[in-house]
Amino acid sequence: MVRLLERLTRLLLLALAVGSSAGCSIFMAATDAPAVDYDAVEIGMPREAVLERLGYPDKSFLIGSGGRLDQFEFESGRGQRALRAVAWAMADAFTLGAAELLGTPVESELRAEVLKSDAVFGADGRLRALEIRKDDGEPIVAVGDTSYLKRVQLAAAGFTPPEPASPPPPPGARPVAPEPPPP
Repeated sequence: MVRLLERLTRLLLLALAVGSSAGCSIFMAATDAPAVDYDAVEIGMPREAVLERLGYPDKSFLIGSGGRLDQFEFESGRGQRALRAVAWAMADAFTLGAAELLGTPVESELRAEVLKSDAVFGADGRLRALEIRKDDGEPIVAVGDTSYLKRVQLAAAGFTPPEPASPPPPPGARPVAPEPPPP
C-alpha cells in the first residue's frame, strides 16, 4: 500500500510539473519577434527601403555633409514562428505535455536577440555605410565605408578627435620666437 501511494505521489508530481508548463513553448514560439531581413540591405539603397527592413530609427542625426546618421535598436527573431508553434503543439499532444520539458528550454534559447545598428545616408538619401551589431557590441554586418561611419558615430556622440600632434623638432634645432604682429 505504501509503494502504491509513493507511485501515485510521484505520478501526481510529474503530472503537475508537466501540466503547469504545458503550452509555454507554443506561446514562446508564436510570440517571438519576426526575423529582420538585414542581409537584403545594400549600399546605395534609398533610406525608405532601409527603413522598411529595419524599422524607424531610435535616434537620427543630421551630419555636416547634408546626410544623416540613423541609429536603430530592434529585435530579430529566428523566423518560422507558426511552424515552430504547430510543431510544439503536436509534440505536446502526442506526449501529453511531456514535450514541454524539452520545448521550453529550446524556445528560451531561440528567443529574439536585441540588435543595434547605425546607418549613414548621403545627402542624396542613399545608404553609404551600415553596421549591425549584437547588444554586447559584437559586429554582425558591416558594409560600405565603415571608416566614415566610425567618424560620424564619434561626431554624433560629441567626441571631437584631437588635432594631430606636431612632429618633434629635429635634433639641434632652436626654438624660434614668434614674429610680433605688425603695427
